[in-house]
Amino acid sequence: MSTNSTERKIPYRSVNFLANIPDGILASKIMSRINSNNNLVIDLELGNKLAGNKPELAKDLLRILIKNLSPDVQEIKQTFLDGDTKRLKSLVHKLHGATSYCGVPRLTTSLSRLATILKKHETNQLDSLIADVEFETAQVLEKIAEIGM
Repeated sequence: MSTNSTERKIPYRSVNFLANIPDGILASKIMSRINSNNNLVIDLELGNKLAGNKPELAKDLLRILIKNLSPDVQEIKQTFLDGDTKRLKSLVHKLHGATSYCGVPRLTTSLSRLATILKKHETNQLDSLIADVEFETAQVLEKIAEIGM
């Protein structure tokens, strides 16, 4: 993938929809992360902060995410293609939760949007949102290769 791919512009809607998530604490944390710096593919400083300022824990959480990221996203894609919306919601929820504590703000945002659309049963946008998750996943994996984790 070329270095220009990280500059791909995705038409972002207002992220205020997160305020409607029942778990106000989670919504608040996500909003603060999104507003802090959503241009970074990987934000190691944010990951450290989310891990309670424990750098080794932050690295471990990121390593665990990376180890499972490709298979998890492939499973999300296949589940979408199979039309199993209930399982899709569960898989997206699980991966979104994992990314929420790893300092990968763009991927977290993409998964948040996908989870919200699934909750609203607006299936006409699923294919483009899953494509966004795949794109952001590729960006995370590319950055991990660059920084050597």
